[in-house]
Amino acid sequence: MSAPYDPEDRERVVAKLPAALRQELKVRAAQLGIDIKDAVTEGVQAWREDASAAVPVDTSGASSFSTYLPTGLYASLEEDCKARDVAYNQGLARSIRLWLDTHPVSGRRSPEAQRARRFVVCNQKGGVGKSVIASGVAQALAETGTRVCVIDFDPQGHLTRYLGQDMVCIKDPSLAKHMLGETSGRIRDLLLPIEHGALAGRLFLLPSCKDAFLLDARLATTRHVRTKETALEKALEDLEKEFDYIVVDCPPSLGYSMDTALYILQDP
Repeated sequence: MSAPYDPEDRERVVAKLPAALRQELKVRAAQLGIDIKDAVTEGVQAWREDASAAVPVDTSGASSFSTYLPTGLYASLEEDCKARDVAYNQGLARSIRLWLDTHPVSGRRSPEAQRARRFVVCNQKGGVGKSVIASGVAQALAETGTRVCVIDFDPQGHLTRYLGQDMVCIKDPSLAKHMLGETSGRIRDLLLPIEHGALAGRLFLLPSCKDAFLLDARLATTRHVRTKETALEKALEDLEKEFDYIVVDCPPSLGYSMDTALYILQDP
């Protein structure tokens, strides 16, 4: 949308917006490669041209938000708000909501996709931040609106505890038992939802179990060489079409467990 404004001639404006709206704006702008100030500018221009295209926004609990708009645009927005009997913060919030609604993300995985995109966080050394990285990547992906499964493949269970969850009881079904074919049922029944703010309904944890300490030895004794490589991939087949991304936090090892994790990175 063209506008009679010099993009370099801007002024700082401060308003109050709800945290959820600010977060959604930040993520969407990053996804589309658009500067936040340009996104807000487009939204304000669109709302000024057609106020009926926007919907009211719940601004309760709003906190400070600042950006840079073309000089004079915010003053014009304030005049429009007065004429329409709408509070300034509400007018800006509706403008941003309008921009978000008219700029959807088109890069989501199609329903026909055969598998989720996979990330494996690994290092043979312990204490180097693998679990924190895996958690950060998984949460960041979930905040973009995608469905993410993060897997604690380390029997020490640091990631599981970091996310506030309990490890699987060693006698119960676990990822390792699914890999070895020693349990029935679906692996998705082991998933734990991470219900924190924007992550709710988007991020799920496959928790750790101490039985994975014996996984390398068990895989080493199998007579089927291919099973050593494909055990994790086969165990995760039930999850592939339910998620956009799968993030695996590996144990500090260079054994067969690591091999099975690296194998899932191969193209089908």
